[in-house]
Amino acid sequence: MKAGKNKKGPSLFGVVGRQGASIADFSYSDALKQAGLSWTPEQLDAYIAHPKKVVAGGKMKYDGLDDAAARADLIAYLASIH
Repeated sequence: MKAGKNKKGPSLFGVVGRQGASIADFSYSDALKQAGLSWTPEQLDAYIAHPKKVVAGGKMKYDGLDDAAARADLIAYLASIH
């Protein structure tokens, strides 16, 4: 994970605490741009669990992660990358 290194999705470097749809050189869906999200740990948890419920009409091709412990581990990892 590197700052400014976008691939299929935007760089997740420093994502915890960042405003959603805020990386200038990434093409976000209109739905995510209009959602007005801030990637707090709680918001990330909800999104990782059910992205299509949190951002209806988003283009994320991911159905979600049901395992709460796995989501917590992922969010802790993301929080450590900054």
